[in-house]
Amino acid sequence: MKNNLSTVLKKQGYHKIFLRNNGAGHFKLNIKVNGTTGNFILDTGASHTVVDEAASGKFSLKFSNKASKDAGGLGNSALKTRKSTGNMIDLKGFQIKKAALIAIDLSHVNNTLKKGGSGRIDDVIGSDILKKHKALIDYSEKALYLK
Repeated sequence: MKNNLSTVLKKQGYHKIFLRNNGAGHFKLNIKVNGTTGNFILDTGASHTVVDEAASGKFSLKFSNKASKDAGGLGNSALKTRKSTGNMIDLKGFQIKKAALIAIDLSHVNNTLKKGGSGRIDDVIGSDILKKHKALIDYSEKALYLK
């Protein structure tokens, strides 16, 4: 029998986004930020959606004048961050307006992914977006549902 989860969730107002596996075991997807496509991975353990500092110009991110903060995690104990607000994210037709993104140096993440056989990423979709949009992940169908 065909998976009825998709039908039920669509009736409840969810948008289905297909996912692909990368070489390192993460789900990946191409998403537009401010009209430019980037390579993202889905990370349910990341507290924020982050953009590689090196890709911030590519996505036309504008930053506040507030001092940067240190962030932990992502395999490093203290990383400088910069916050960008008012961004448009398009996840295969599911649009998030006025999204906040955190720019951070992801070179160490990209080096690890490269060693694991995966391509480089520009961004990480974190739990801030996943929680806000009531995310459900269907691992068998490789699909992300957002509302």
